[in-house]
Amino acid sequence: MFDVYRSNFITLVGIMAVVQVPINIVGMLITELPRKPIPGAGLFYILVALAAGFLTLAAATWAVSEVYLGRRVSIRTAYKSIWPRAAAFMGTYALYLAAVSIPGIIAVIIIFIGAAVTVVGAMNGTTVAMPAMIVAASIIAILALGAFALALIVYVWFVFSSSVFIVEDKRYISSLLRSRQLVQGHWWRLLGIILLVGFIYICVYAAFIVPTWFLSGRPSIESLMANTIGSKAIVLRVADILISMILSPIIVITTILLYYDLRIRKEGFDLQVLAAEMGYSELPVADVSHPLPVSESAAEPASGEQPTIE
Repeated sequence: MFDVYRSNFITLVGIMAVVQVPINIVGMLITELPRKPIPGAGLFYILVALAAGFLTLAAATWAVSEVYLGRRVSIRTAYKSIWPRAAAFMGTYALYLAAVSIPGIIAVIIIFIGAAVTVVGAMNGTTVAMPAMIVAASIIAILALGAFALALIVYVWFVFSSSVFIVEDKRYISSLLRSRQLVQGHWWRLLGIILLVGFIYICVYAAFIVPTWFLSGRPSIESLMANTIGSKAIVLRVADILISMILSPIIVITTILLYYDLRIRKEGFDLQVLAAEMGYSELPVADVSHPLPVSESAAEPASGEQPTIE
């Protein structure tokens, strides 16, 4: 994973930057520069930023697939290749986000209803027997935890929907169902890897953002939320954008390499199959070595065994 990241660092970060930098600059200008708020500017920026995020994810996923094939990639070819399918990718990924978010939203609603009932009862002077309160709180907690657990299950089920879309061109529901098919039998292993990579991401992010917070004068939450251009908080926002662009390719690489690993384990997937699915009649001839380290046993599997990515 880190070999792919290191050898393609400029291209992958460039794919993120070429869209994210202009979008964030425009966002700061329309939401923070005007002395009077522009009606709808915040919502407009959120929608555009989401669309830009989907676009960069698609381009980065395509680029990593090309690297896996041993092909040279560029920022221009990445966006040019995914542009005809950009709208369909955005729709597919929005569907994935909705599927993951709905259980979480339900959990928040359950907690909110429980808290609201308690507060209203206290304000009205309603007294409820302690056993009844314990039972009600337990039911609310169980329902909320169940909803959060469902959100986590759905997240792992559908985590490969973007990879499926780019490589296999399966869209919308078909992409989600195909991801779930690949995850079956490997859910716990994938959850562990996802949590580990997420933990590493957070640690590295914190290692850069915390010193920046101190150097920028330790702005308070109120100043971070205030839309005032030129404030110390703007330094922290710029740092957040830069650090996120540098680290985001790691998540993309991890996701798509896990996708390949599952196909190797379950379907005997190889580079010739990938070449065909990416639209090539045969494997491209590259003047560089294979970008991913492959063990001898993976290159020449024993009879009855499936190769795996090391």
